[in-house]
Amino acid sequence: MSLRRAATKGVKWTGASGVAVSALQSLRLVIVARLLSPEDFGLMAMIMVPMGFAGTFADTGFSDAIIYRQETTKEQVSSLYWTTWLTGLIIFGVLIAATPLAAQFYREPRINSLLPWTAVYFLIGPVGQQFKSLLQRDLRFREIAAIEIAAAVAGTIATIGLALLGYGIYALIFGQLLSGAVDSVLLAVVGWKKWAPSLHYRLRDLKEYASFGAYQIGERCANMFSSNVDYLLIGRVLGPVVLGPYTLAYQLIVAPVLRINPILTRVAFPIFAKRQNDPAVLRTGYLEISKFLALVSCPILVGVAAGAPVFVPVLLGDRWSAAIQLVEILAPVGILKTFANPSGSILLAKGRANLSFWLNVYVAVEYLIVFSIFVKSGTTAIAVAYLIMGFINFILGQVLINYLLGLTWRTYLGAIASCTVSALVMGIIVRFSWYVIEPKIGVSLLSAALLVFIGAVVYSLCILVSEQSYVRNMINLVRFEQQSR
Repeated sequence: MSLRRAATKGVKWTGASGVAVSALQSLRLVIVARLLSPEDFGLMAMIMVPMGFAGTFADTGFSDAIIYRQETTKEQVSSLYWTTWLTGLIIFGVLIAATPLAAQFYREPRINSLLPWTAVYFLIGPVGQQFKSLLQRDLRFREIAAIEIAAAVAGTIATIGLALLGYGIYALIFGQLLSGAVDSVLLAVVGWKKWAPSLHYRLRDLKEYASFGAYQIGERCANMFSSNVDYLLIGRVLGPVVLGPYTLAYQLIVAPVLRINPILTRVAFPIFAKRQNDPAVLRTGYLEISKFLALVSCPILVGVAAGAPVFVPVLLGDRWSAAIQLVEILAPVGILKTFANPSGSILLAKGRANLSFWLNVYVAVEYLIVFSIFVKSGTTAIAVAYLIMGFINFILGQVLINYLLGLTWRTYLGAIASCTVSALVMGIIVRFSWYVIEPKIGVSLLSAALLVFIGAVVYSLCILVSEQSYVRNMINLVRFEQQSR
């Protein structure tokens, strides 16, 4: 199978998975937000910070190394698998031991009874974790997509069901555990057929993965810290009640897009890794991915921000009104994260995990300093600081990618300009439409539906006018895929 054909099929399946999982998680968020309190979401955000840090060590950085190296012997597969198992056991023990420290840091004793439950995930994840990397390396995205959707369905049903039964924050915890268990077990069932590990274990089998994996762990730790330092500081200084709306705003506006972005970037890394020595191919692929992500993500983020005064109360209820302004501010943050997303695949495909590591270290230190200064001013100040720093960091990261690919700013901006401008035009019209609609029908499901319809029509017309050839090529690609079946 050609790389183009493999990429097309990969995008199709990861697209199906990304959209389905994002839709299920958004549905779960909307329903559960009406059943749980802002404090419950704030507590969950507190718990997920140590869980996120622990997760960066879960595969010891070997997942991406497996994809990058391309060839893995049976002995190496076994040694890597048992290393992942051992790491999971160690992480579980460390989290249990660190639980009192986390509760003390947040000044929140309820953490003592909540964090140990979430830590159980690290006894479940190693069962199938490595097989996802092997399936991804071999471009078997159909199996991965089916498993992810099944896990999301199970987690959504469990979370909503337990919330309806009055389990409170435990609905979020147990729903997440069930989703992780389904994902891990199904990956093991599929992967065991080809890569069943033996009882073999030798440290020397890990040697060639160690340096790449070490930088991956470091990069993920730095990235995890920079992504959660706001949660850390808000949770410690302002408490779970204030953290709740901030968390929900982030999950509503940024998290869905970050789940959709890997539709292409997950496929891009193994594809780029196979062509890592061909700069022209990498440059073209990077521009195509950037353009498509802008095409899909910009209208979603701009549209949600423009209609936030009606979307938030209609979807989540009146008690979440504090999240409206946060949604409006965090939307551009999501756009900047979307633009920066493909750079990770390029750095890994070029074997420059070290550059990714140091860039994330810089961002982590920057966020810690700035957020520490503004946290007492409230979540709005934190969100504004997040936006300003996000813009600066996007510029710095893109300068690095331009250098590695021999890319100019003019070429890069030319790839994303029309989609971005079209989304901004749509956002202005949607917000103006809301000012016209509000006095007549107020905040309602009808007004929300009208804004969605107006936004969809305006954006579609803008794209059809500004990107006729691109739309035509996309249609031809879909036809080619259907004819090739």
